[in-house]
Formats: sequence, C-alpha cells, structure tokens
Amino acid sequence: MLQSGRADYLPSATIVDIMNDLDDPRRATYFFNEAVDDYIGGVYGGSNNYGSYSHVGEVFLDPTLPGILLDYVEVEFNLTKAADLGYTGAGVESAHYNAAITASIAYWGGNAADATAYLAQPSVAYDGSNEQFATQIWIAMFNNSFEGWSVWRKYDAPGFVLPEDSGNFVPLRYTYPVNEQNLNFANYQAASNAIGGDDQQTPIFWNEK
Repeated sequence: MLQSGRADYLPSATIVDIMNDLDDPRRATYFFNEAVDDYIGGVYGGSNNYGSYSHVGEVFLDPTLPGILLDYVEVEFNLTKAADLGYTGAGVESAHYNAAITASIAYWGGNAADATAYLAQPSVAYDGSNEQFATQIWIAMFNNSFEGWSVWRKYDAPGFVLPEDSGNFVPLRYTYPVNEQNLNFANYQAASNAIGGDDQQTPIFWNEK
C-alpha cells in the first residue's frame, strides 16, 4: 500500500465477515472506520465505493511497522499442529492454540480479558478441526498475507465467498516466470507437464481430479 502510493485499498468482506461473526477484538486495529458505523468489508474482486466500507487499519500505513517473517504466534500454531499429529515433546494442542491466539490479540492492542472472552466462545474454543485451526491462523496472519495464503491453500479453509458473475478464483500457486519459458523451455515444459500444467489453478497441496 505504501509503495503504490494509493490510498483506496479496502479490507474485503472475506475477512471482515468472519471476524464479525467471531466478535474478534483485533478488528479495532485491523480495520479503520471513518464513515461507517460497523465493520463492513468490500466485495472481493468488485468495484467498491471507498467511503461505504471500513478501511485498512492506520497501523498498517506506518512505514516503520515491522515486517514479520516468523513470530511467536506462528510458532505456537505450528506446535499446535505438531501436537495434534503426535510429535514427541510437542505438548498439548489446546495450550499452544490458546497461546497463539492470546499473543496475536495482545500484539494488536488487546488484553488478557479480550483473549479470554474470545477463546471462551464455542466457535473459537479449540475443537481440533482443520477448519477452525486454519481460520484462526489465517486471521492472525493478516499482516503476513503470503503465509495466510499458504494456510488457505494447505487446508482449503476458511471458505471464501467469491463474486458470482466475474469468474474470479483464488490462485493456488504462482506460475513459472516468463524467463523460464523463454530461456529454459525444455525444462519448463517438463516441469509443467509433471504437475499437470503451469496454471494458477494447478493444485499443489491437495489432490483434485
């Protein structure tokens, strides 16, 4: 957002609606309401009236905001899954899950009471499902969008509502660079054929027929 010089980016309903349903305390930081009374996300992939929706939180417009590659929150989520898979010494799934969410809420300006109330909700309290697990990582990775995208690709969750009339889809992978096609065609073609085609919808984490 800073490098482009644009000031009209909006959070989409994809994440705003999910966080509204969960009464997520991080909304106050993630989103900035100027002319609207509630948290309202724009239509994903659509042409939105900037003044009719919530805006991206002001903290994300700060050029000194740290760029996080891997933090305590993500480590705790990874330990949650390690424990769920039975890795020796990984600890207790729910404890790591609760620690991850609590740390994320604290990082974005919440407090212990906010985290406790959030985790007490039946839809948030750890149940071991991939849908819940992926949704919570995805929310926590708001400032690390590449990781959030990877989580969605891996678990096929959370569910997204895409525009019905646009033919839009969420890419599953990056295609190979044009330089590979131009300068390394034989190997590019072999690699492309091996994965079923060099397309944004070529599945990489799960099998689709």
